[in-house]
Amino acid sequence: MEEKVKDSKNKQLRSFEMKRNILGLFVVIGLLLVACGDYEYVEASTNDGITGIFITEYKGSAKDLKIPSKIKGLPVISIGGLNMTGFNVFKDKQLTSVTIPDTVVFIGPSAFENNNLTSVIIPYSVRVIDHHAFKNNKLTSVNIDNSIIVIGRSAFENNQLTSVRIPDSITKIEDSSFKNNQLSSVTIGNSVREIGYNAFQDNKITSIFIPDSVTKIGSGAFLNNQITSVNIPKSIGWVSVAAYNVFDPNVKIIGGDMNR
Repeated sequence: MEEKVKDSKNKQLRSFEMKRNILGLFVVIGLLLVACGDYEYVEASTNDGITGIFITEYKGSAKDLKIPSKIKGLPVISIGGLNMTGFNVFKDKQLTSVTIPDTVVFIGPSAFENNNLTSVIIPYSVRVIDHHAFKNNKLTSVNIDNSIIVIGRSAFENNQLTSVRIPDSITKIEDSSFKNNQLSSVTIGNSVREIGYNAFQDNKITSIFIPDSVTKIGSGAFLNNQITSVNIPKSIGWVSVAAYNVFDPNVKIIGGDMNR
């Protein structure tokens, strides 16, 4: 049965030229899913000519996991993230710890969702953390470096993070990306233009500085926190912030464009 599933996937991959151009990072050139030990993978290439491995499935049982930096002599550059396969690579594996090699550029959708991770070191090589990547874990800390340009929706939802710094490399904080944590300290980088729906909902934030670069804040972005007052830049409409329940009803909103 397993061989039939694998053959079906391979036929899908051969049926058309697979191209996943994620923010100009990748063009997939692998045509076959290949098994190597606990991993299935395809060969891939970045737009700047680096050839490497997309891990698409993990069949092992290790709870303290060290992801290899190379498979068959090629660097592991992506954990999942293909159009038709490679989602949920380490989802529901009961992981308690993981080491991500500094060859990885892309962490795919739901890559580590539903595990027991308490901390993770994201190497500087990583540029994209896709949606739901670390949702439903027990993370108390995470490093987000300037190398990262995308954090997908719900990427860190339902964890136990107490602080987070959004670097200047990020332009949008996606929907629910840090919802339902234990955040008391949040630093938003000066390049952020948009804060998505419910991005920081259900935390313990007592104060927040919103930089002038921000032009849009989604509904519920800071609901259910401990903020009493907030200054919003003139690039944001005061009425829209109040009307769409960006903050709790008792929060005093200062600044903003009163005509918007």
